[in-house]
Amino acid sequence: ARWLARALDLPLAVLNLGAVMSSFLGRTGSNLRQVMEFSRRQPCLLLLDELDAIAKRRDDQSDIGELKRLVTVLLQELDTWPGSGLLVATTNHEQLIDPAVWRRFQRRIAFPLPGAAEQAELLRQQLGSYGESLDAKLVDAIGEIGSRMTQAELALLSERALREHILSIRPLQDSLEAHCKGAVGSMPLAQRRALGLALKKGGLGQREIHRLTGIARETLRKASD
Repeated sequence: ARWLARALDLPLAVLNLGAVMSSFLGRTGSNLRQVMEFSRRQPCLLLLDELDAIAKRRDDQSDIGELKRLVTVLLQELDTWPGSGLLVATTNHEQLIDPAVWRRFQRRIAFPLPGAAEQAELLRQQLGSYGESLDAKLVDAIGEIGSRMTQAELALLSERALREHILSIRPLQDSLEAHCKGAVGSMPLAQRRALGLALKKGGLGQREIHRLTGIARETLRKASD
């Protein structure tokens, strides 16, 4: 959204859910309407982050009536959004969004999980000069593991490993391998087997795969069969 605002030379406005949501009946809808009206006064880019918080499906029986009325307010405001501005909404839970809200948007763009090569490049950027001494095969292997994760998860993993290295808790490679093993350990067995096969095809031996992921050699042999 920031990139789009700069490219279009438009001011960026961001909906603050903490300021909009209220425990008083009808106040949340009124606050949302005020934000939308303010954003319409001049050409701008309005970002509705975490859209699922204010646009949940109205057929969800577990939600209270206030949230359903909020969706109605949002729909009315979207219908009057001017062509001089741009409205961007984001969510990690598209299945929760009311279909009527989706119909108001001209474009829906999905951002899938990155591939192994992309995650390996992200890891190199995160580690910077500290990662130059690492074996390229290790970085590529961690990229393959990272393809089962989000960018944020891989960035957090690399930051923890780098912090431990800088504080001399343990060498960078040992720290990366330990954190990778922890991440892989939380994956379902079928996903771990698929990961092991992918690493094996990438040229890693069973011993290296076990050290990096904790996957037992017997599990790798069964997956290969």
